[in-house]
Amino acid sequence: MANERNRFFLLIVILIAICLCATGFSMWFLYKTALDEERGRLTETAQSQARLIESVSRFDETYRKGVPEGAVAATLEQIKDAHKHYKGFGKTGEFTLAVKKGDNIVFLLSHRHYDLNNPKPVPFDSKLAEPMRLALSGKSGTIIGPDYRGEEVLAAYEPVKGLGLGIVAKIDMDEIKAPFVHTAKIVIGVTILLISLGAALFLRISNPIVRRLEEQNKDLNKKIKEREQSEETLRESEGFLKILLNAIPIPVFYKDRNGRYLGFNRPFEVFFGLTAEELVGKTVLDVHPPELAAIYQTKDNELFENGGTQQYEFQVKNAHGVLRHVIFNKAAFTDNQGNINGLIGAIIDITEDKQNEIELRNREQLLNEIGHIAKIGGWEHDLVTGEATWTRETYKIVEIDESDSIPGPDEHLNYYLPEDRLILEEAYHRAMDTGKQFDLELRCTTAKGKPIWARAIGRPEFKDGKCVKMKGTFQDITERKKMEEHLQQIEKLDSIGRLAGGVAHDFNNMLGVIIGYGEDLLEMLNTEDPLWESAKEIVKAGKRSAALTRQLLAFSRKQTLQPEVLNLNNLVGNIENMLRRLIGEDIDLTIHLSEEPYRVKVDPGQIEQVIMNLAVNAREAMPQGGKLTIETANVELDEQYVEDHVSVSPGNYVMLSITDNGCGMSEESRAKVFEPFFTTKDKGKGTGLGLSTVFGIVKQSGGNIWVYSEPGHGTSFKIYLPQTTEALSEKKAPKGNATIEGQREVVLVVEDEPSLRKLCAAILKGLNYKVILAENGGEALLLVEEKKVRPDLIITDVVMPEMSGKVLADRLKNSLSDLKVIYMSGYTDNAIVHHGVLDSGVPFIQKPFTRDSLGKIVREILDEGKR
Repeated sequence: MANERNRFFLLIVILIAICLCATGFSMWFLYKTALDEERGRLTETAQSQARLIESVSRFDETYRKGVPEGAVAATLEQIKDAHKHYKGFGKTGEFTLAVKKGDNIVFLLSHRHYDLNNPKPVPFDSKLAEPMRLALSGKSGTIIGPDYRGEEVLAAYEPVKGLGLGIVAKIDMDEIKAPFVHTAKIVIGVTILLISLGAALFLRISNPIVRRLEEQNKDLNKKIKEREQSEETLRESEGFLKILLNAIPIPVFYKDRNGRYLGFNRPFEVFFGLTAEELVGKTVLDVHPPELAAIYQTKDNELFENGGTQQYEFQVKNAHGVLRHVIFNKAAFTDNQGNINGLIGAIIDITEDKQNEIELRNREQLLNEIGHIAKIGGWEHDLVTGEATWTRETYKIVEIDESDSIPGPDEHLNYYLPEDRLILEEAYHRAMDTGKQFDLELRCTTAKGKPIWARAIGRPEFKDGKCVKMKGTFQDITERKKMEEHLQQIEKLDSIGRLAGGVAHDFNNMLGVIIGYGEDLLEMLNTEDPLWESAKEIVKAGKRSAALTRQLLAFSRKQTLQPEVLNLNNLVGNIENMLRRLIGEDIDLTIHLSEEPYRVKVDPGQIEQVIMNLAVNAREAMPQGGKLTIETANVELDEQYVEDHVSVSPGNYVMLSITDNGCGMSEESRAKVFEPFFTTKDKGKGTGLGLSTVFGIVKQSGGNIWVYSEPGHGTSFKIYLPQTTEALSEKKAPKGNATIEGQREVVLVVEDEPSLRKLCAAILKGLNYKVILAENGGEALLLVEEKKVRPDLIITDVVMPEMSGKVLADRLKNSLSDLKVIYMSGYTDNAIVHHGVLDSGVPFIQKPFTRDSLGKIVREILDEGKR
């Protein structure tokens, strides 16, 4: 019985299957045939209508040129008139004519379905009127797609050449499907009827089986209808999904549970250059390089295993082989039971954002590096949001950590001193009102309490006539301010030095006359003569005045140096006993000398004077006794030291340091310590020329001197003399007492100062020389070259109007090659001395000079070569 029932059920199933397959195949074949016929009919209609319109257009172009609106307008009028009488085809079939105007599709013929006489335009990029959009794009063919109503239609589209028009012949898909749906219903009904009759016959044999089969048949038919409805719904959903995905501007793809691509949108296809045939049904292993495919597969498997969503950055190559930075956004999708069926993903191209981010980071890094190199910070205040931005160097200058919050505009002003803050506030508001930037140098205190000078530059930024931002730079100029002050001090000392040197030079000429004639008086007067004492005091005062002018010349660096290459330790050792006697027993003298000091080239007498002057100053600073320390050391002054000390060149030096633990000096006194006539001693207890003399000697020797002092903590003078690689100078044997009397040799004296010229003549004549006088170089040349005077010796002033003594001597030696020359001056200039150092082997006598000193040098020069 059971077998019979099974056979009956199988028979019914076979019958139903055969009927359904036959019906389905027949209906599909008929539907396909009808669809092709309809497609051909629509194509023929569209093409014929297009050709007709083109023909009419050509006719109107030829024969209706006189129409005011033009031949094209005439053609459209005819078409519209003909279209009024055209009833279309079928229930839904019609053909439409349209033109593209701007971004819209404008229909030129009335519609059959709605807005009959005033068809509304459709945006060109709308998802509606797909056939017409293709026709207006110059394409021809057929398509199943939405028309201007959004209804799915079978349409033939054709461009109207020469007129920029498009024509579409279409019919609703529902109308095409209707007879087949109706036929399918009839066939299904007949099938059901036949099965029912057969079942009735079988019911006579086996009623229970038949009833069961009927029930099963009903259930089967119900399921078939539901499935058909589901399939239709699925088709509609797939169509909607396709439209929706293509409307998304970023690449989108979806895969099944096994990682096979199910589909993707148009942006995905464009981005990777892949078609559906190349990708659908394949996995990442089929389309990507192994190393990339392994990474993609691992990410997909994580999503299949854990579900949820996934986001990560990656680099991929686009269709052009260009590497792009992208963000993958993926999510797993499930069925009704919650099982993971696949995934959908979207790709966001962030290459430009990455590049902008890198460029911005590079610019910020470059700005910070430049600011660090130049030691200039940058700042910006947003006046709308109140936010502030600083560069790294600004944090460093203000001495706050970069992790700390930036002080706002008002809080930032607290770093400035009160009076300078007012200046900045006024400049800030003035810039906001006028649009002009400010540039100020202000006093500040950092977050750690360090006082600094800062240069603040600010520039306003406007939007819609309103100041919205202030931005600018911030620079620590404390060292520059110190350097400016030091430079001002040096310039001041140089100015005073030039003045002092000029005055000393003129005084030396006059003092030479005073001392010379004073000595003559002493020679002529008896010691018992009342005037002898007066003459003696005149000579004594003249010599004291000459000593003062020598100090002025030392300060102004105009004195004559006779440098020697020596060991500074030996020089200090030679005067140690003298120093101890000079400073007294209540002062402890300590000397620390470098074991192997480098050699220096200096005038030993002048450096001894430097040490003596500094020692005397130290003694005065320690009236109750104390400690005086003298040190020597080899040092190298590097670029960092040079940055902090103006006028110093980097290199190797020998340092001479003299330090006391006396009363020290205030900042104000320290700033003026090298100025001539400046003294902190009581009135009448100092000339104020001691340290200025030290300064001049050190500078003229090519060195530098710095003073460090604090009130109550003593003072330290550090002298840096440049090292030399020259050999040590040989010690000259002292000369014995030689006669200064002349042997009637001829001496030519060239001096522009009349009184001094007369004095020289008197001294030399008194020493048994024949003297010829010349007021200047020109007169001396005239005497020698034209009057044929042949002097044995020429004594010439170095600096004279029109022609210097050096030029004169060079001219005279052209005709008198063995001529001997002695130069004299109140100070030596570049004519004979380079930077204050006497040229080697050049005889020189410093003004003012005595009778004996002049006589000695004249005799020495004349006697040279006779020995």
